[in-house]
Amino acid sequence: MAFCRQCGTQLTAGNPFCSHCGTAVPAPVQEPAPVHASAPTLAPSPAAVSREAPLVAAVTPKAAAPQPIRKLPSWNMIFADPKLRSTVLSAIAKSLGLNLLLTVLVLVPGIALTLSQPVAGMVWLFVGSFALVARCYAKPWKLSAASCLLPGLFASGSFLIQLLLFPDAIPSFLLLLVAAAIGLLLGWLRSRSHTIYFEDGVVMARRTLSYLVIWAAAYLATQTLAAVGASIPVVYGGLLAGAFSTCMLLAASVVILSKYLNLKHGHGATLAS
Repeated sequence: MAFCRQCGTQLTAGNPFCSHCGTAVPAPVQEPAPVHASAPTLAPSPAAVSREAPLVAAVTPKAAAPQPIRKLPSWNMIFADPKLRSTVLSAIAKSLGLNLLLTVLVLVPGIALTLSQPVAGMVWLFVGSFALVARCYAKPWKLSAASCLLPGLFASGSFLIQLLLFPDAIPSFLLLLVAAAIGLLLGWLRSRSHTIYFEDGVVMARRTLSYLVIWAAAYLATQTLAAVGASIPVVYGGLLAGAFSTCMLLAASVVILSKYLNLKHGHGATLAS
């Protein structure tokens, strides 16, 4: 019940003025609803959460976008930039010099031993060559169409030159066919021992552990084929070994090139999509 603040007369509900003195009646102030303290909310136990359906769907992180294929600088770009030219030529000179030195350290003692003690010379050459291959095995390299094909092309050219130089010592067609077949098989296996992948937009290749086993088998096959012709001219066995190694490198080059092109094509299709 409310009364007029001016004259004390009881106010009529809903009338904005006092019926006795006419004083305006102030609008009633609404008090806020009382806030009742609530009990602290306890986090559900993990077991309870696992029994309930999740309220928010889990957000699956998006896969990292594939990097675009990065093209290596051309030789024109390398020679046009003095700093880049100096870096590349210096790296090539150091690599060639080191590899030449290591090859000389393997070949010279090996050949010298072979002349006096054939068995010791062959063992030296095998161990030294295996060490060189194992050294290269641990390092990945940038792959390109040229680096895929050049070993097979160089081997083919070298073998053709050998055939032209020694036409009278060419083995029979059957022996050449057997040597070539063994080479193709080991070349295919050799290509399978390479892992090809993308790294920083560049196609890379890396030899696996099986590459060393295949290399040892190829070395043994080469020496066996060379020994076949040892009773006739030495060139005879050399041509058999040449047919074997040429076909091995050709098969490996073609298969690795196919892997390289498929990887680039698949990567490009992924980027386009």
